[in-house]
This record gives sequence, structure tokens and C-alpha cells, in this order.
Amino acid sequence: MIINEKFRAAVEKARAIWMEENPPEDGRDAVTPFDQFLYIAAVEAIVAGMTKDQRSQLVYMECCAVDYGGLLEARRMNAEDLKAMEFFKAGGLADSGRIPAALLGSYPGRRQPTHWCELTDLGWACAAACRRMRSLNRGTFADKVMKMVEERRNEA
Repeated sequence: MIINEKFRAAVEKARAIWMEENPPEDGRDAVTPFDQFLYIAAVEAIVAGMTKDQRSQLVYMECCAVDYGGLLEARRMNAEDLKAMEFFKAGGLADSGRIPAALLGSYPGRRQPTHWCELTDLGWACAAACRRMRSLNRGTFADKVMKMVEERRNEA
């Protein structure tokens, strides 16, 4: 489990205290700034605790969910990726499995999907955080480009 029960109980207690001190105007329990802060902090903590292989696999699963209906290809995954998929399933980030044998090879086009995946809301949020983290490592040439862009912006 990605977030253990002791931590979850502490968060629920803190939220109850926050709600008591900051009751909603209409009396209904709704998403609060406290909830938003906790969600962002939880996503950042989950992503920070992932290995590079896990982050890469989550981004691959997100890409396939968007572009190919959640169908993954075994030829693009290794044993570590399959372990990551089990980690995501246990942690509530995604559900996944093998495509039934009767359907293998019947996919139209060049792709040869062998697995399927469905990301949870938390999985989508973590995948977005992984992409953002990846975008910060642009590379040497991209860093030069962005430095020159920034200099030109400052001149204007």
C-alpha cells in the first residue's frame, strides 16, 4: 500500500479538526483548501518515493491510456515494468492485467497489445506529476534554448 493506514487515520483526524475550525458556509462537507493541499502533498510524496523505472512505467501506462485505450505492448516492457504494474495495482494507482489469449493477435493495425490498464484518479495525478518532473530535466541543448529565450524576454 502506498499510503499506510496509520498515516491515513492521522490525515482524517487532521481534516476533522480543520473542518470543525473552518465549517463550510452551507454546512455541507466539500473539498476544502486543506484537502487540496493534502492531495498535492500526497501525490508529490508518492512520486518522490517511486523509482525511475516505476515513474517511466506509469508515464507509459498514461500514454497508452490516452492514445490506445489503455492497451500496452509487452515488447515495450521488461520484468521491472511488470513489477511496477503490480505495485500500482496494490497502491491504488492503476488496475491492469493481460489481454485474454483469445483476443491476442486480433488487434487491427501494427500494434501488438498484450496487456491492459486503467488508471485511477490518483494514478492520473501521479502520472501528471511524473511528466512534470521529467520536463524539468530538459537536457543541455534545451537548457541553452530556454536560457536564450529568457534573455530575449528580459530585453523586451
